[in-house]
Amino acid sequence: VPLAPGFIYIGRGDADIVVETRLGRRVVNSVASDPTMVWHPSVARLVRSAMEVLEPRNLVSVQLTGMGDDGADAMVELRRLGGRTIAEDESTAIVFGMPAELIRRGGATTVLPSHRIASQLTSWLM
Repeated sequence: VPLAPGFIYIGRGDADIVVETRLGRRVVNSVASDPTMVWHPSVARLVRSAMEVLEPRNLVSVQLTGMGDDGADAMVELRRLGGRTIAEDESTAIVFGMPAELIRRGGATTVLPSHRIASQLTSWLM
């Protein structure tokens, strides 16, 4: 599926989503889950694939509620390379594991309750 502004791509269970370049076009692709990763769809795999295809400083990543640490290390790397990251605040996260890990590892550019994330994204992208 072509990567395009204004679209949301949702991964299916037991598969991963990656960003790739095919025939000179950026695409979003559903691929078989990577058995070396615990969670699927894998946030870490998605973020890392996006950083391979796009300039990290042009990426924004949001870590919402969830159990575990999927994506935390990849988002720390994204922030280190100039990208921006948002971690959902504990006050609105049903399960604070994933955003807490991003914060703990120093990978959150900002920490916001869920109802403030959209306005932050809009301000960064305008």
